This record gives sequence, structure tokens and C-alpha cells, in this order.
Amino acid sequence: SDTFYKIDNTEAVTSVNGHQGVVSLTYNDVSAHPNTWVPSWAQVTGKPSTFTPSAHNHDSSYYTKSQTDTLLASKSDSHAHPYRADTWVPTWSDVTGKPATFTPSAHTHPISDITNLQASLDAKAASSHNHTIANVTGLQTELDGKANNSHNHDAAYYTQAQVDAIVATLQARLDALEAKTAQQSVTGTTTIFSGEVQATDISIGN
Repeated sequence: SDTFYKIDNTEAVTSVNGHQGVVSLTYNDVSAHPNTWVPSWAQVTGKPSTFTPSAHNHDSSYYTKSQTDTLLASKSDSHAHPYRADTWVPTWSDVTGKPATFTPSAHTHPISDITNLQASLDAKAASSHNHTIANVTGLQTELDGKANNSHNHDAAYYTQAQVDAIVATLQARLDALEAKTAQQSVTGTTTIFSGEVQATDISIGN
């Protein structure tokens, strides 16, 4: 006969998959997938390396060779479009509305860029230079007509001392003449001196 065992509260299951009490397991608890899971192509195993296509045709989706040839026969082999490629760059002649002249931006040039400038500069004197007397037309003649910086006038003029002596002599004689108040005979002429002296009455000399 069969043997039955009674399980009471003293003999209850203590846990199911680590859960106790009223246990409700999910697919994660048993390492399963949800019922909505669909494997990816990479997850499918045992795939064949080739597949025999099912019977089909392309009549409704594609032109046949004959249809294609007929359509192409009515097209031009070469033609132009009124548009430029995005890589197109115009030439100078393609640009319209160009100004006739252009104001140059500030810039400099080496001497070699200017025609004949170096030759013209070579023919010029340096900014710091000197000349000989012979380089200046007529300069020597002009200098010959001038006195030296250091010179005197002894041969042509009285010195200051000589002039002072002459003036003193004249003054003394004038004083002597003015002192005469009597009538005197000078060189045969009777003259009364009244303090005025004629030039002929004075001789200068020793």
C-alpha cells in the first residue's frame, strides 16, 4: 500500500530560490527570457551559410533590358546644365562688375623693384660728404679776393696808438691857436684869430 506523509506547519518549505513566504518567481529568478523576447540575428545559432531564394521575378519592380535600352535611346549623350559644381572657382574673366582701378594697400618695395633707381642713386653723393675747392666753380677766385682770418691793416691804416697820438697833437695845437688873441701875420696874411681854425693853418707831421 502507498505511504502518505503529512506536512504541517512544522514541516513547511523554508524558502524557494531564496524567497520566503508567498513566493512569485520571475524569469530573472530562473535565468529565462520574458515571453516577449525575440532573439537578434547574432543570437540565432545554427544558421545555414547560404539560402536558396524562393521563386520570384522583377517584372513589376524593374525595367527589362529592352525597356531600358529604349528609354536611353531617346536621351542625349552629352548636355550642359545651367549650374556650377560646388567646387567651381571663377576665373578673372568670369568675374563681372570689376572696378577699372584698385587703390593699393600700404606696402613697400625693394630698390630692385623700381626701374633704374639703383643707377640713379649710385650717381648721387652720399648725404654726408665734402668737396674740395676745385669741385666748386669760381670758389678759388672768390677766396683769393678775401683776406685771411688772421691779418692786420698796418700797411694801409693807422694803428689805434697812432690815431690817438695824432688826435692829441691836433688838440694841443688847437688849444695853442685858440689861446692867441693878438693880431699876427701868418704866411703874409693878416688874420685875427677868434677861436676858429682853418684847415690850412694846421700841418700834421713831426
